[in-house]
Amino acid sequence: MACQLASSYDFSAGCQASIGGVDKVYIMEFANVSSVTVTANVVTAVTKVATKVYRTYNLAKEMGSDSDNLARNVATASMLYDHKVDFTTNGITTAMKQELKAMAQTPLSVIVLRRDGTAWMYGKQKGMDLVVGNMQNAKEASNGPQMVWGFTGQEPDVALEVQFSVLATLLS
Repeated sequence: MACQLASSYDFSAGCQASIGGVDKVYIMEFANVSSVTVTANVVTAVTKVATKVYRTYNLAKEMGSDSDNLARNVATASMLYDHKVDFTTNGITTAMKQELKAMAQTPLSVIVLRRDGTAWMYGKQKGMDLVVGNMQNAKEASNGPQMVWGFTGQEPDVALEVQFSVLATLLS
């Protein structure tokens, strides 16, 4: 059966003011997510282990990005989405290095709060992996030490928008 297109879009009409960037990243061990409820392609509930919470990473301006890119193999008729979340934090501490080490050893559930106020879940079915953890101290005094965090995953679907009301239940 052929897939049906659902909508037409007119990108030339109306206000096109949009804003990019990431304000916050929420991360928890993937194993602590019991279930994710999706209604009309939007996450409407997340059930997690009662004592576990998503950790919040508040980012400085223009220090984070997220993407989910289609990776289709026409020859095999397979289709996946490459999920990617990257961010940079200022400073390098022993605690941050230990956090990075722990993250690199387990699949993670990652939610991104974009600067436009929308939230997106990455790695819903398989989780995300920390694959980049660069700790760099610049030569110039004006460029302080930074840590670069890079997460990837492959999923059968796009990143899903998360209802804003769901976030509060995940942080407590």
